[in-house]
Amino acid sequence: MKKPLCMLLAAAVFCLSACPFALAYSEDEIIGTVDTLIRGNTAPGSSISETDLGDVTADALRYVSGADVAIVNGGELQANLQAGQRKWSDISAVFDENRTLAVASVTVAQFWDILEYGVSYVTLGADEKTDTELSAFDGFPQISGFLFQYDLSSLVGKRITYIEMADGNTLTRGDGDTRITISATEYMLSGGYGYPAVAYESLNLGLTDALAEYMTDNTITQPESSRIRTIGSYDKPLISRVSVLLVGLVACVICICVSRIRQSAKKENEM
Repeated sequence: MKKPLCMLLAAAVFCLSACPFALAYSEDEIIGTVDTLIRGNTAPGSSISETDLGDVTADALRYVSGADVAIVNGGELQANLQAGQRKWSDISAVFDENRTLAVASVTVAQFWDILEYGVSYVTLGADEKTDTELSAFDGFPQISGFLFQYDLSSLVGKRITYIEMADGNTLTRGDGDTRITISATEYMLSGGYGYPAVAYESLNLGLTDALAEYMTDNTITQPESSRIRTIGSYDKPLISRVSVLLVGLVACVICICVSRIRQSAKKENEM
C-alpha cells in the first residue's frame, strides 16, 4: 500500500514542479489595471504590423526574463486587452494558448536573420501598398528592447536597414561575435513558424503568466512610440487625415472671413 502512495505523491510533486505557472492565479483573481484599450487584433492586426498589445506583451516577456530583447509572434494574440481591472481569465483570453517561454543567446548575425524572416511575408500589392491578405503571418514579430526599420520594396532576406537597441547602440549586419539574449516562446526558438532554430533554456513560464506578472507590478498604458518602421511602400499618406481636416477647417474659416469682408464692402459701396 505504501508503494502506490509514494508513487502518487512523486507524480504530484513532478506535476507541480513541471507546471508551476498553471497554479499561480485563480480565474477570478484581479491581476492588475489597464488604463486604456490595448489593441492587438484590430485591423490590420498583429500578424501584419506592430500593435500596442504586441508591444506590451513583448515588454512583459523582457520584464520576466531579463533578456536584452523579446519577440512575441503576432499569431499568439487573439483578442484586445480591455481597459479596467483585469482578471486572470481576461489575460488568458488574450492569447491563443499559454505557450512556454524560453531565453536564447544568439549572435547579432543570428538575430538579424531572425528578424529578416519575421518580415519576409509582408507583400506589396499592385498599388505598392501592403496586401493585407497575402501578408498575414502568425509569426510576425512584436518586439521589445529595440527598434528596427525595414524596406518593403527590397528583396526578402535583405529588407532590414537598421536595428537599434534600447540603449541607443546600433547592430551591424553579419556580426558573428557580439551576442545578445532574446526571450520568446519555446515554439518559435525551436523553429516554429519556420524561424531559424536556436539553442534555448526554458523559463517554465507561459505567455499568460508573463503578462500577469508584468501587470501585477505595472499599470498597463498605451505605448508611446513605434518600434517597427517601414519604408518602400505607399501605406501611409503623405498628409495624415488629421492634417487634411485641419487644412479643410482653416480653408472654411478663410472662406467665411472673405465672404463677410465682401459683404461688408458691398454694403459700404451701396451707402
